[in-house]
Amino acid sequence: MPCTIRTVVATLALALAATAAPARATIAPNARTVVEHYVAAAGGRAAFDSVRTVRTVARIQALGMAGTTVTYAARPDRRASVTNLGPFRIPEGIDGQQGWRADPGGKILVLDGKDLIDARASAWFENQMWTTAGEGGGQVRVSGADKDANGTYTILEVTPPVGDPRRYWFDDRTHLVVRESMRHDQNEVTGEMSDWRDAGGRKFPFHAVERISGMPANDLTIDIDSVIVNGPVDPAVFRRPDADSDTTSGAMTMIHSGGSDAWDPVPSGEDPTVHGITNDGTNLIVAGYGYVWYLGLDGSLKLVAGTGYDIDNFPSGYDAHASHPALELALPASLGSADEYGTGSIHHVTYHDGAVYFRGHADGTAAFVEKIACP
Repeated sequence: MPCTIRTVVATLALALAATAAPARATIAPNARTVVEHYVAAAGGRAAFDSVRTVRTVARIQALGMAGTTVTYAARPDRRASVTNLGPFRIPEGIDGQQGWRADPGGKILVLDGKDLIDARASAWFENQMWTTAGEGGGQVRVSGADKDANGTYTILEVTPPVGDPRRYWFDDRTHLVVRESMRHDQNEVTGEMSDWRDAGGRKFPFHAVERISGMPANDLTIDIDSVIVNGPVDPAVFRRPDADSDTTSGAMTMIHSGGSDAWDPVPSGEDPTVHGITNDGTNLIVAGYGYVWYLGLDGSLKLVAGTGYDIDNFPSGYDAHASHPALELALPASLGSADEYGTGSIHHVTYHDGAVYFRGHADGTAAFVEKIACP
């Protein structure tokens, strides 16, 4: 749903302040019919019930700037995203209990009060818990009907266990959602959804436009590039990124973090997508964006291999079986491809006997392993 990155607009343009009370799970018979028609049209009950995780990569435009966002969702109550919009890099998440986000200056804020309630509600909606057994503890009712030149619509009001309700317009012909609406304080936020496509056995809207009433300059356009259903998602993406824990003392220590500026030579404004990590017994070796770095426990970073993500397959004429200088290695990881998680993860690295072993996967090829001699 396009509400995936509503917090980006909210962080930069809205101040939220309200309270919410828990809801009791209920659904009216006429509302259940609408929900079941939607589930059938968007993939079927078996496909919906099998969902554990969803990862979405999209291009966005908002506030006169262009950017990208990667969103992770894990049922029943976890959600995280990393949004790069113009000069801003805004990660946010909730691990089921603690919610957090970065302000436009990069400072990590721990959410409480209404902000935490909103984060919990967003995770609930992101995971479409209202389509699950018992409505995920929420309430679903028919709130009205609508029509325009394109057709007629049934409107459902969906209320999460905590947080504010949202309304969804279901096309009476296709049974898919074409519009949603919710309130942020005194502002109404609406989203128009279209271009529904199959992904992982489900249908998702690949195009959406969100608007905040009275704030036309803040229109948000979302164009999805890929959706991965039930691929592996590291639980760490949902936790606060600003600290690691010492299990004996509870002390927290930051080693290294940041956007492209902190992971040279990742291009400015890009997400480093650092997913692989191992160690050589002394310090860390991490991989992301088609690169491999040596990361000291003091936070020092040294590029040791790779040429970056401007490739998703081996370059023309590149001999993957031949030896190459480490900094000339092509390390494609097929980020965003339909088979990214079906036949290989993004980055796997391990260390053995003085060498790093990198496992990647390129579009249209089998997974591969590169042995990289450490400098």
